[in-house]
Amino acid sequence: LDGEVVNTNVLGEILWSIYFSLWTPDKRIEASEGWGGDRYVVVKRADGSLLGYHATIWDTPADAKQFAAAYEASVAKRFPGKERKVAIKTDGAKVFILDGDDDAKLFVTLIKGTKFS
Repeated sequence: LDGEVVNTNVLGEILWSIYFSLWTPDKRIEASEGWGGDRYVVVKRADGSLLGYHATIWDTPADAKQFAAAYEASVAKRFPGKERKVAIKTDGAKVFILDGDDDAKLFVTLIKGTKFS
């Protein structure tokens, strides 16, 4: 990972629901229902910026697409008037997010380093 790990955990369906209620309240229910699992890691980079690696899995590919669309919509609301680099990839029922950068190599590290059990 690109930096010092400052936090890692699972959000779960309830915390994703709270997240979406703050940033995209109209999508809160559809974006968080169907949660099957997740893990995130936040790292502090050498320049002091924070980078979030998120890996999620959903009950269905449709649930994954709803989550990914709502997350993408939330970024503009979290950082109004600012450009925020974010990379999102949906792969069937899985969604991978690199929040804070869109570097392809970092994104590949996230995807290859994620194991869903």
